[in-house]
Amino acid sequence: MINRRNFMKGLVGLIILGETTEGFSEQYKDKKRVVVCFDTGVRTPEKWEELTQFSNELANKTGAPAPFSFYITSCDFFTHLSGGSDTGFAKSKENAERNVKIIQGMINNGHEIGSHSVRHKNGEKWNYNQWHQEIKEFDEHISRFFSDKTGKSYKCIGFRAPYLGYNDNMHKALSDLKYTYDISKPGDFVKNKDGLTLVGLPEYKRKNGKIVLGMDYNWHVLKISDVELESILEKELERYDPLIISMHNSRWQHGARCYWDTVKDFLRRHAQNEDIKIISMGEYVGSIRDKTL
Repeated sequence: MINRRNFMKGLVGLIILGETTEGFSEQYKDKKRVVVCFDTGVRTPEKWEELTQFSNELANKTGAPAPFSFYITSCDFFTHLSGGSDTGFAKSKENAERNVKIIQGMINNGHEIGSHSVRHKNGEKWNYNQWHQEIKEFDEHISRFFSDKTGKSYKCIGFRAPYLGYNDNMHKALSDLKYTYDISKPGDFVKNKDGLTLVGLPEYKRKNGKIVLGMDYNWHVLKISDVELESILEKELERYDPLIISMHNSRWQHGARCYWDTVKDFLRRHAQNEDIKIISMGEYVGSIRDKTL
């Protein structure tokens, strides 16, 4: 197991000393990297348009692409599926087709699409066959509807478990289905399991010394204010490389600003200062994967 902060400090040291480190670019050496993730459905077109515009704004400020990572549920591309869905389905065939167009547009714009399963069920107690069937079905949906920039069927490489309900059976199924990484388990680590890179979902430190998961739902449960969140993000940017921020397409709010607006203000300010680089989770894992296998 690798401690992410210590591992990244060592790599920075190698770059400073002039040694080559495969997968790392010179443009990263003087900027802090930030990964922005979303666990999300696909039923609110206006929010996706906002995300596209904000990514473009960050790219214009930093002078480099600003891709986000989206872990989506494929139930949004259907009006019904056997087995139901914890988050429902598209309300009509037209809405399902619209949702497909939204995600293809995000792929075309350079964003990463990852798996959040088909039905958003809690699989914490699932056996291997249940996980394998769910993930394989998701992959079939993605391959059917989406293509990458070369025109080939899109293949997701990253996964986040619904409700963060993971287990060893899930990791084995992901490995067998040729996924590259999972980011479902809280903690400060990067490690390999069954050929799969496991990235810990980071835990932030609050001003009272307590720990909170780096995810907006958890901030909402603890009623963290926008002012405290901004302070937390500033401190964690110094602590982590990359800083991983996990969101939903929701507008939870405790204070004058909702959490997403607070995160946007934080990212906008640092992008203006040109001291951050936005990368996808897939890019981050690709840069360290040879070190964890």
